[in-house]
Amino acid sequence: MLTLIISVDRDNDVGRKTGESGPVIGRDENLRVANKLILADPEDSDANAIFGAISIYDSLKNEGKEVEVVTLTGDVSVGLKSDEKIREQLLLVKEKLNPKDAILVSDGEEDEFILPVITSIVPVIHVKRIIVKQSKGLESSYYILVKALRDEKVARKIMVPIALIFLAYSISVFGLLVWKYYFPSTYYPDPGTFGFAFVLFTLGMYFLLRGFRVGTRISNLYSRFKNAFIEAKISITSDLLAVFIVIFGIISSFDSAILIKGLFPSIALFFQNLVLWIVFGVVVREAGLAFDTFFHKKGRIRGYLIGISLVIGLGILVYGSIMYIRVLLSFLPTSFNGPSLIIIAMGLSLSIFSSVMGRILYEGKEDELQ
Repeated sequence: MLTLIISVDRDNDVGRKTGESGPVIGRDENLRVANKLILADPEDSDANAIFGAISIYDSLKNEGKEVEVVTLTGDVSVGLKSDEKIREQLLLVKEKLNPKDAILVSDGEEDEFILPVITSIVPVIHVKRIIVKQSKGLESSYYILVKALRDEKVARKIMVPIALIFLAYSISVFGLLVWKYYFPSTYYPDPGTFGFAFVLFTLGMYFLLRGFRVGTRISNLYSRFKNAFIEAKISITSDLLAVFIVIFGIISSFDSAILIKGLFPSIALFFQNLVLWIVFGVVVREAGLAFDTFFHKKGRIRGYLIGISLVIGLGILVYGSIMYIRVLLSFLPTSFNGPSLIIIAMGLSLSIFSSVMGRILYEGKEDELQ
Protein backbone atom coordinates (compact mmCIF):
# COMPACT_ATOMS: atom_id res chain seq x y z
CA MET A 1 0.00 0.00 0.00
CA LEU A 2 1.11 3.55 -0.78
CA THR A 3 2.57 5.93 1.82
CA LEU A 4 2.02 9.60 0.98
CA ILE A 5 4.73 12.13 1.87
CA ILE A 6 2.97 15.46 2.26
CA SER A 7 4.58 18.88 2.23
CA VAL A 8 2.17 21.64 3.28
CA ASP A 9 2.46 25.26 2.18
CA ARG A 10 -0.38 26.68 4.27
CA ASP A 11 0.03 30.35 3.24
CA ASN A 12 0.54 29.51 -0.48
CA ASP A 13 4.05 30.90 -0.94
CA VAL A 14 4.35 28.51 -3.88
CA GLY A 15 1.38 30.05 -5.66
CA ARG A 16 2.27 33.67 -4.88
CA LYS A 17 5.96 33.39 -5.82
CA THR A 18 5.94 30.85 -8.65
CA GLY A 19 2.42 30.87 -10.05
CA GLU A 20 2.10 27.11 -9.51
CA SER A 21 -1.05 25.66 -7.94
CA GLY A 22 -1.53 22.60 -5.77
CA PRO A 23 -1.64 19.75 -5.47
CA VAL A 24 1.86 19.14 -6.85
CA ILE A 25 2.17 15.36 -7.28
CA GLY A 26 5.31 13.35 -8.03
CA ARG A 27 9.03 13.69 -7.40
CA ASP A 28 9.88 15.45 -10.66
CA GLU A 29 7.06 17.97 -10.35
CA ASN A 30 7.93 18.73 -6.72
CA LEU A 31 11.60 19.11 -7.58
CA ARG A 32 10.71 21.51 -10.40
CA VAL A 33 8.45 23.60 -8.15
CA ALA A 34 10.98 23.61 -5.30
CA ASN A 35 13.74 24.83 -7.62
CA LYS A 36 11.42 27.49 -9.00
CA LEU A 37 10.51 28.65 -5.50
CA ILE A 38 14.08 28.71 -4.19
CA LEU A 39 15.13 30.79 -7.20
CA ALA A 40 12.25 33.20 -6.63
CA ASP A 41 13.03 33.51 -2.90
CA PRO A 42 16.25 31.80 -1.68
CA GLU A 43 15.21 32.42 1.95
CA ASP A 44 11.78 30.76 1.74
CA SER A 45 11.52 27.86 4.19
CA ASP A 46 8.70 26.19 2.21
CA ALA A 47 11.20 25.32 -0.52
CA ASN A 48 13.36 23.55 2.07
CA ALA A 49 10.31 21.64 3.28
CA ILE A 50 9.61 20.42 -0.27
CA PHE A 51 13.25 19.39 -0.67
CA GLY A 52 12.96 17.61 2.70
CA ALA A 53 9.89 15.72 1.49
CA ILE A 54 11.74 14.69 -1.67
CA SER A 55 14.69 13.51 0.44
CA ILE A 56 12.40 11.32 2.56
CA TYR A 57 10.80 10.02 -0.63
CA ASP A 58 14.20 9.02 -2.08
CA SER A 59 15.24 7.37 1.18
CA LEU A 60 12.07 5.27 1.46
CA LYS A 61 12.11 4.50 -2.26
CA ASN A 62 15.62 3.08 -1.95
CA GLU A 63 14.32 0.81 0.81
CA GLY A 64 11.84 -0.61 -1.66
CA LYS A 65 8.75 1.00 -0.15
CA GLU A 66 5.82 2.25 -2.19
CA VAL A 67 5.73 6.01 -1.67
CA GLU A 68 4.67 9.20 -3.41
CA VAL A 69 5.41 12.86 -2.62
CA VAL A 70 2.87 15.66 -2.86
CA THR A 71 2.79 19.36 -2.00
CA LEU A 72 -0.49 20.94 -0.88
CA THR A 73 -0.99 24.70 -1.09
CA GLY A 74 -3.37 26.84 0.95
CA ASP A 75 -4.15 30.54 0.78
CA VAL A 76 -2.50 33.78 1.86
CA SER A 77 -5.47 34.23 4.23
CA VAL A 78 -4.21 31.59 6.65
CA GLY A 79 -7.06 29.99 8.54
CA LEU A 80 -10.36 28.51 7.45
CA LYS A 81 -9.95 29.50 3.80
CA SER A 82 -6.46 28.02 3.43
CA ASP A 83 -7.36 24.84 5.34
CA GLU A 84 -10.41 24.25 3.13
CA LYS A 85 -8.22 24.49 0.03
CA ILE A 86 -5.71 22.05 1.49
CA ARG A 87 -8.51 19.64 2.41
CA GLU A 88 -9.98 19.76 -1.11
CA GLN A 89 -6.56 19.10 -2.65
CA LEU A 90 -5.89 16.19 -0.32
CA LEU A 91 -9.27 14.65 -1.20
CA LEU A 92 -8.31 14.83 -4.88
CA VAL A 93 -4.95 13.18 -4.11
CA LYS A 94 -6.62 10.46 -2.05
CA GLU A 95 -9.08 9.72 -4.85
CA LYS A 96 -6.23 9.48 -7.36
CA LEU A 97 -3.59 7.58 -5.33
CA ASN A 98 -5.59 5.87 -2.53
CA PRO A 99 -2.79 6.04 0.11
CA LYS A 100 -2.94 3.92 3.28
CA ASP A 101 -1.06 6.45 5.46
CA ALA A 102 1.02 9.63 5.26
CA ILE A 103 4.14 11.38 6.52
CA LEU A 104 3.77 15.12 7.10
CA VAL A 105 6.77 17.34 6.37
CA SER A 106 6.53 20.92 7.66
CA ASP A 107 8.74 23.97 8.11
CA GLY A 108 7.22 25.05 11.42
CA GLU A 109 4.33 24.93 13.87
CA GLU A 110 2.00 26.96 11.64
CA ASP A 111 1.89 24.27 8.96
CA GLU A 112 1.31 21.62 11.63
CA PHE A 113 -2.00 23.27 12.57
CA ILE A 114 -3.38 21.53 9.47
CA LEU A 115 -2.60 18.11 11.00
CA PRO A 116 -6.20 17.45 12.21
CA VAL A 117 -7.52 18.12 8.70
CA ILE A 118 -5.01 15.69 7.16
CA THR A 119 -5.60 12.95 9.73
CA SER A 120 -9.35 13.14 9.06
CA ILE A 121 -8.65 12.03 5.50
CA VAL A 122 -5.55 9.83 5.75
CA PRO A 123 -3.71 8.51 8.88
CA VAL A 124 -0.44 10.34 9.63
CA ILE A 125 2.25 8.00 10.97
CA HIS A 126 5.06 10.55 11.34
CA VAL A 127 5.69 14.31 11.35
CA LYS A 128 9.04 15.64 10.18
CA ARG A 129 9.90 19.29 10.83
CA ILE A 130 12.53 20.88 8.58
CA ILE A 131 14.64 23.41 10.48
CA VAL A 132 16.68 25.76 8.28
CA LYS A 133 20.19 26.31 9.64
CA GLN A 134 21.48 29.89 9.66
CA SER A 135 24.85 31.44 10.29
CA LYS A 136 25.19 33.32 13.58
CA GLY A 137 26.14 36.49 11.76
CA LEU A 138 22.70 36.65 10.18
CA GLU A 139 20.90 36.31 13.48
CA SER A 140 21.62 39.87 14.56
CA SER A 141 18.86 42.08 15.87
CA TYR A 142 19.05 44.34 12.84
CA TYR A 143 18.63 41.45 10.43
CA ILE A 144 15.67 40.06 12.37
CA LEU A 145 13.98 43.48 12.48
CA VAL A 146 14.47 44.08 8.75
CA LYS A 147 13.18 40.60 7.91
CA ALA A 148 10.17 41.16 10.14
CA LEU A 149 9.33 44.38 8.33
CA ARG A 150 9.63 42.71 4.93
CA ASP A 151 7.76 39.51 5.78
CA GLU A 152 4.02 40.17 5.45
CA LYS A 153 3.05 37.37 7.85
CA VAL A 154 5.41 38.52 10.61
CA ALA A 155 4.56 42.18 10.04
CA ARG A 156 0.85 41.58 10.54
CA LYS A 157 1.33 39.38 13.59
CA ILE A 158 3.90 41.55 15.36
CA MET A 159 4.09 45.03 13.87
CA VAL A 160 0.35 45.70 13.69
CA PRO A 161 -0.34 44.97 17.41
CA ILE A 162 2.67 47.10 18.39
CA ALA A 163 1.39 49.87 16.11
CA LEU A 164 -2.07 49.73 17.68
CA ILE A 165 -0.57 49.95 21.19
CA PHE A 166 1.52 52.99 20.23
CA LEU A 167 -1.43 54.67 18.53
CA ALA A 168 -3.78 53.95 21.45
CA TYR A 169 -1.38 55.56 23.93
CA SER A 170 -0.61 58.60 21.79
CA ILE A 171 -4.25 59.22 20.86
CA SER A 172 -5.19 58.98 24.55
CA VAL A 173 -2.64 61.67 25.42
CA PHE A 174 -3.84 63.89 22.58
CA GLY A 175 -7.37 63.26 23.81
CA LEU A 176 -6.37 64.68 27.19
CA LEU A 177 -5.23 67.84 25.41
CA VAL A 178 -8.65 68.23 23.83
CA TRP A 179 -10.33 67.47 27.18
CA LYS A 180 -8.17 70.14 28.82
CA TYR A 181 -9.38 72.66 26.24
CA TYR A 182 -13.01 72.14 27.25
CA PHE A 183 -12.36 71.51 30.96
CA PRO A 184 -9.40 73.73 31.99
CA SER A 185 -9.43 72.62 35.61
CA THR A 186 -8.53 69.00 34.82
CA TYR A 187 -5.04 67.46 34.87
CA TYR A 188 -2.71 68.60 32.08
CA PRO A 189 0.21 66.32 31.09
CA ASP A 190 3.68 67.88 30.89
CA PRO A 191 5.24 68.73 27.45
CA GLY A 192 7.58 65.75 27.67
CA THR A 193 4.60 63.40 27.75
CA PHE A 194 3.20 65.01 24.61
CA GLY A 195 6.58 64.74 22.89
CA PHE A 196 6.82 61.05 23.80
CA ALA A 197 3.23 60.52 22.59
CA PHE A 198 4.06 62.19 19.26
CA VAL A 199 7.06 59.88 18.79
CA LEU A 200 4.91 56.82 19.56
CA PHE A 201 2.20 58.09 17.21
CA THR A 202 4.77 58.39 14.39
CA LEU A 203 6.17 54.92 15.09
CA GLY A 204 2.66 53.47 15.33
CA MET A 205 1.65 54.91 11.96
CA TYR A 206 4.89 53.62 10.40
CA PHE A 207 4.44 50.10 11.76
CA LEU A 208 0.78 50.10 10.76
CA LEU A 209 1.58 51.15 7.19
CA ARG A 210 4.36 48.56 6.96
CA GLY A 211 2.22 45.86 8.53
CA PHE A 212 -0.50 46.27 5.95
CA ARG A 213 2.03 46.98 3.16
CA VAL A 214 0.24 50.19 2.23
CA GLY A 215 3.11 51.33 0.00
CA THR A 216 3.02 48.10 -2.00
CA ARG A 217 -0.76 48.24 -2.26
CA ILE A 218 -0.65 51.82 -3.54
CA SER A 219 2.02 50.86 -6.08
CA ASN A 220 -0.04 47.87 -7.24
CA LEU A 221 -3.15 50.04 -7.43
CA TYR A 222 -1.28 52.60 -9.54
CA SER A 223 -0.05 49.86 -11.90
CA ARG A 224 -3.57 48.46 -12.17
CA PHE A 225 -5.03 51.87 -13.02
CA LYS A 226 -2.24 52.53 -15.51
CA ASN A 227 -2.86 49.22 -17.29
CA ALA A 228 -6.60 49.84 -17.22
CA PHE A 229 -6.11 53.21 -18.94
CA ILE A 230 -3.89 51.64 -21.59
CA GLU A 231 -6.34 48.79 -22.24
CA ALA A 232 -9.35 51.16 -22.12
CA LYS A 233 -11.07 49.10 -19.44
CA ILE A 234 -14.34 50.33 -17.99
CA SER A 235 -13.43 48.93 -14.56
CA ILE A 236 -11.27 51.98 -13.82
CA THR A 237 -14.33 54.19 -14.32
CA SER A 238 -16.46 51.92 -12.16
CA ASP A 239 -13.81 51.91 -9.40
CA LEU A 240 -13.64 55.71 -9.31
CA LEU A 241 -17.42 55.96 -9.50
CA ALA A 242 -17.75 53.50 -6.59
CA VAL A 243 -15.39 55.63 -4.46
CA PHE A 244 -17.37 58.79 -5.22
CA ILE A 245 -20.62 57.00 -4.45
CA VAL A 246 -19.36 55.93 -1.01
CA ILE A 247 -18.01 59.44 -0.26
CA PHE A 248 -21.30 61.00 -1.34
CA GLY A 249 -23.13 58.38 0.73
CA ILE A 250 -21.14 59.32 3.85
CA ILE A 251 -21.95 63.00 3.36
CA SER A 252 -25.61 62.34 2.58
CA SER A 253 -26.03 59.95 5.53
CA PHE A 254 -24.37 62.46 7.86
CA ASP A 255 -26.65 65.27 6.65
CA SER A 256 -29.70 63.09 7.34
CA ALA A 257 -28.42 61.92 10.73
CA ILE A 258 -27.75 65.39 12.17
CA LEU A 259 -31.43 66.24 11.71
CA ILE A 260 -32.32 63.59 14.33
CA LYS A 261 -32.25 64.53 18.01
CA GLY A 262 -30.01 62.40 20.20
CA LEU A 263 -26.55 60.95 19.62
CA PHE A 264 -27.42 57.24 19.38
CA PRO A 265 -30.52 57.69 17.17
CA SER A 266 -28.37 59.79 14.83
CA ILE A 267 -25.63 57.15 14.71
CA ALA A 268 -28.15 54.38 13.99
CA LEU A 269 -29.74 56.36 11.14
CA PHE A 270 -26.32 57.24 9.75
CA PHE A 271 -25.24 53.60 9.46
CA GLN A 272 -28.64 52.46 8.17
CA ASN A 273 -28.47 54.93 5.27
CA LEU A 274 -24.75 54.35 4.68
CA VAL A 275 -25.27 50.60 4.16
CA LEU A 276 -27.30 51.26 1.00
CA TRP A 277 -24.67 53.60 -0.43
CA ILE A 278 -21.87 51.11 0.25
CA VAL A 279 -23.86 48.33 -1.43
CA PHE A 280 -24.50 50.62 -4.39
CA GLY A 281 -20.77 51.36 -4.68
CA VAL A 282 -19.78 47.68 -4.49
CA VAL A 283 -22.39 46.75 -7.13
CA VAL A 284 -21.07 49.44 -9.49
CA ARG A 285 -17.49 48.21 -9.05
CA GLU A 286 -18.38 44.55 -9.57
CA ALA A 287 -20.48 45.44 -12.62
CA GLY A 288 -17.44 47.14 -14.15
CA LEU A 289 -15.27 44.08 -13.51
CA ALA A 290 -17.96 41.84 -15.03
CA PHE A 291 -18.14 44.07 -18.11
CA ASP A 292 -14.36 43.87 -18.63
CA THR A 293 -14.33 40.11 -18.08
CA PHE A 294 -17.06 39.59 -20.66
CA PHE A 295 -15.91 42.01 -23.38
CA HIS A 296 -12.12 42.01 -22.93
CA LYS A 297 -11.39 38.45 -21.75
CA LYS A 298 -14.49 36.75 -23.22
CA GLY A 299 -14.93 35.04 -19.86
CA ARG A 300 -17.98 33.98 -17.91
CA ILE A 301 -19.57 36.46 -15.56
CA ARG A 302 -21.82 34.13 -13.57
CA GLY A 303 -19.54 34.44 -10.58
CA TYR A 304 -19.77 38.24 -10.67
CA LEU A 305 -23.57 38.12 -10.95
CA ILE A 306 -23.80 35.78 -7.97
CA GLY A 307 -21.42 38.01 -6.02
CA ILE A 308 -23.50 41.09 -6.81
CA SER A 309 -26.72 39.37 -5.71
CA LEU A 310 -25.00 38.22 -2.49
CA VAL A 311 -23.82 41.77 -1.73
CA ILE A 312 -27.32 43.13 -2.36
CA GLY A 313 -28.82 40.43 -0.13
CA LEU A 314 -26.41 41.13 2.71
CA GLY A 315 -26.96 44.87 2.33
CA ILE A 316 -30.73 44.47 2.56
CA LEU A 317 -30.28 42.17 5.57
CA VAL A 318 -28.07 44.65 7.43
CA TYR A 319 -30.36 47.56 6.51
CA GLY A 320 -33.41 45.73 7.85
CA SER A 321 -31.54 44.61 10.98
CA ILE A 322 -30.52 48.17 11.86
CA MET A 323 -34.10 49.32 11.27
CA TYR A 324 -35.39 46.58 13.56
CA ILE A 325 -32.86 47.55 16.24
CA ARG A 326 -34.02 51.17 15.96
CA VAL A 327 -37.58 49.98 16.58
CA LEU A 328 -36.52 47.93 19.63
CA LEU A 329 -34.65 50.93 21.06
CA SER A 330 -37.72 53.13 20.47
CA PHE A 331 -35.87 55.26 17.91
CA LEU A 332 -38.70 54.42 15.47
CA PRO A 333 -42.42 53.84 16.08
CA THR A 334 -43.62 50.24 16.37
CA SER A 335 -45.37 50.57 12.99
CA PHE A 336 -41.95 49.99 11.41
CA ASN A 337 -41.66 46.58 13.12
CA GLY A 338 -43.42 44.68 10.34
CA PRO A 339 -41.63 46.36 7.40
CA SER A 340 -38.22 45.80 9.04
CA LEU A 341 -38.92 42.07 9.49
CA ILE A 342 -40.04 41.82 5.85
CA ILE A 343 -36.82 43.52 4.72
CA ILE A 344 -34.74 41.15 6.89
CA ALA A 345 -36.55 38.14 5.38
CA MET A 346 -35.94 39.43 1.83
CA GLY A 347 -32.24 40.02 2.50
CA LEU A 348 -31.81 36.63 4.18
CA SER A 349 -33.58 34.81 1.33
CA LEU A 350 -31.49 36.53 -1.35
CA SER A 351 -28.26 35.87 0.61
CA ILE A 352 -29.05 32.16 1.03
CA PHE A 353 -30.05 31.82 -2.63
CA SER A 354 -26.82 33.52 -3.77
CA SER A 355 -24.70 31.34 -1.47
CA VAL A 356 -26.35 28.15 -2.77
CA MET A 357 -25.89 29.23 -6.40
CA GLY A 358 -22.27 30.11 -5.68
CA ARG A 359 -21.66 26.68 -4.17
CA ILE A 360 -23.27 24.99 -7.19
CA LEU A 361 -21.08 27.03 -9.52
CA TYR A 362 -17.97 26.18 -7.48
CA GLU A 363 -18.74 22.46 -7.52
CA GLY A 364 -19.36 22.67 -11.26
CA LYS A 365 -15.89 24.12 -11.75
CA GLU A 366 -14.39 21.30 -9.66
CA ASP A 367 -16.15 18.72 -11.88
CA GLU A 368 -14.73 20.41 -14.99
CA LEU A 369 -11.22 20.29 -13.53
CA GLN A 370 -11.56 16.61 -12.73
